[in-house]
Amino acid sequence: MQTAKHLTQAKEQDRFLKAVLPETSPAIGLTLKSLDVRAKTGASVVSVTRDGRRHSNPGAGWCFGIGDVVEAYTIEEIKRTL
Repeated sequence: MQTAKHLTQAKEQDRFLKAVLPETSPAIGLTLKSLDVRAKTGASVVSVTRDGRRHSNPGAGWCFGIGDVVEAYTIEEIKRTL
């Protein structure tokens, strides 16, 4: 993700990049669509966990919040999988 410098606890686990959004993240309050993550980075957000509840395949209207745990496939992992 382009905002990786604003993420905390970012780590690659298996085939995912997993990151917690801190209050300083520029993604807070923005939607998945407005961030255009896939086009800008090649990563695909596959789930977001908020308040202990996992939301698989969040839609374009998903609005990120403080503490969201974002899981994404990187383009390299997608290529390896396919």
